[in-house]
Amino acid sequence: MIAISVAVAQPVWGDFLSIWAVLPERLASFFPLSTGEYTWAQSLSMLWDTIAIALAGPLIGVALSSVIGSLAARNVAISDSPVQVPGSHCCLCAASPN
Repeated sequence: MIAISVAVAQPVWGDFLSIWAVLPERLASFFPLSTGEYTWAQSLSMLWDTIAIALAGPLIGVALSSVIGSLAARNVAISDSPVQVPGSHCCLCAASPN
């Protein structure tokens, strides 16, 4: 897959070496920090919204998977599983020829 991606992208390998020459200039362009047309308060508010959304997704996923997973368990939900033979530890043990 990586080989196909490289073949399709046709990268210019010399660019990987020339990046080091312009790296100080590129890093210097980040300073002084600027929020563009937004104030710092607006920027931090948007940053907080982004972090809240990033945390909400996994939390919702954990909550839903816990409920769905527990309902899908054989010992919690009603299922058509074979009846366990008394004295055996599991259904598979009852079917084994020992």
